[in-house]
Amino acid sequence: MEQYAPAFLVTIFLINPLTAALSLQFSSVYYIILFSAIWFLRLVRQGKATESRVGHLFFLAGILTAYFDFLTYPLASFGILLVLYMVVNGEKLNAAGVRPIFRKMALWGGGYGGMWSGKWLVGSILTKGNLFKDALNQILVRASTGSLQGTEYSRFDAVMKNISVLLKWPFLVVFLSGGGIFALPDAGAYAAHHTSENRHNRSVCCCCAPACRLVVCNGGPFIRPLLVYL
Repeated sequence: MEQYAPAFLVTIFLINPLTAALSLQFSSVYYIILFSAIWFLRLVRQGKATESRVGHLFFLAGILTAYFDFLTYPLASFGILLVLYMVVNGEKLNAAGVRPIFRKMALWGGGYGGMWSGKWLVGSILTKGNLFKDALNQILVRASTGSLQGTEYSRFDAVMKNISVLLKWPFLVVFLSGGGIFALPDAGAYAAHHTSENRHNRSVCCCCAPACRLVVCNGGPFIRPLLVYL
């Protein structure tokens, strides 16, 4: 696992830890990412990282994200934990294909969606209203294209504006540094040895998750791409 420490460090800096540390709104998901990653690696080191316990961890991460997050970049708490899971279980997952990935996605989504539904249910009971209807209206608003300060934007504009964040020099340097790590001879030989079609399929599934979120919920990512691009 130690050989992946540089890549994990690059990931942490791409999340923009300085901004997250100074913002109560954007620090919650950042801390959930760190705590879930540490707990997962602790289970691995103790030899207790069974599929059941790891599944519970994904479910708990989804619950905590829905409870503490202010609709910033919730998928990051799923994606980084999923990458760690794939790295640790690479050989075992080669025969399983993408099925374990979708199971972990369903568990995280169940915890995330279940917590939101529970809050809406409790709120509806206490206020004697229909918060589910209000939530649906908010979802439709966030999923629709619109305008910002008189400027019309599309789903494609939201995606490109988030990609443009990585083109700023601090992020670009860190991003290229991370790419340089895998250009080293030892890392290249390791990647070539472990490359498989199933691994590529899993990587594509993981990479598509944030892109799908940007396409569906494009309002927030377009307005504040610096803190939502993950």
